[in-house]
Amino acid sequence: MARIMSWFFNVVPYALALGAIILGGVEIRKNWHEYKERWLKNTVATVFVIVGLLTIVSLRHDQAEKRKADEKAEQQMSALRAEARAANGAQKENTKLFTEWSKRMSDQVGDLKAEVKTEKLQKKLAEVQAELLKTQKAMAPGPKAELAFTFFPFTNPPPPAKPVLSKQVTLPLDSDGSVHVDLTAVNPTEVDATDGEINLRICDRCKFAKEPERFARMKGWGETVRFAPFTNIHAMEAFRTITLEVIPPEDLNRIPISFAYRCHTCVLQVGSSDATSGSIYIIRSGLRMKTTVPAKTRSQ
Repeated sequence: MARIMSWFFNVVPYALALGAIILGGVEIRKNWHEYKERWLKNTVATVFVIVGLLTIVSLRHDQAEKRKADEKAEQQMSALRAEARAANGAQKENTKLFTEWSKRMSDQVGDLKAEVKTEKLQKKLAEVQAELLKTQKAMAPGPKAELAFTFFPFTNPPPPAKPVLSKQVTLPLDSDGSVHVDLTAVNPTEVDATDGEINLRICDRCKFAKEPERFARMKGWGETVRFAPFTNIHAMEAFRTITLEVIPPEDLNRIPISFAYRCHTCVLQVGSSDATSGSIYIIRSGLRMKTTVPAKTRSQ
């Protein structure tokens, strides 16, 4: 479906330009007898051909620029994914090293406690050993929570079934030139995501027609990023519904939306990925495509 929509939006400008050229040619042919002088006829024909050629060349140039922009965005996304994989690997290695160090320190404290004679010092060493064991347990490798992007509504059956996420929607522009859409973040894992934050991003040339509720713009951040903290997103459930009103530029027919996140129990996530992004395809004719509304959803 996405490929068909992409092909359609790429072909439409050429079809419109070709239609305009044909209509112009018909009009000139209709009034051809009114051009009495031969040089005037030649001038009109030449200008018409030049304008037609320039229109096609301009369209091809615009399409090439858009392709370059898309390729650049894909390269940046690939780089971010590579950074995320590297950071995740580094986090796992650092966690392993720290856990091993903590275990060695705990063993050494236990040996030292056996040699200490005073009750007061033994008590202090016992407290240090307990704290080391607690830290070791907290840092031990284990399941981590991950968040995923979805438009709302989406299919979210009772556990243990996994949610069926909605990554693409097709929507018309409102009268003020904005697109109204609902989305959310889902925790499809069996681990609660606790004490975290979500950084929501729209396309670089887009604008927020209205500030999203309970999101804020952090000082020094760009116009297209908004921030919101969260306390807990339970396992197999969703964050609250996020309502966006976005104004895209006139030449854009797809709005990419993504988020990055951090939390105490989450995997380390850098930038956006397929799991944390989606696309809005815009209908500029005002005709809305039929969409299938998924089954009733369950959100936090």
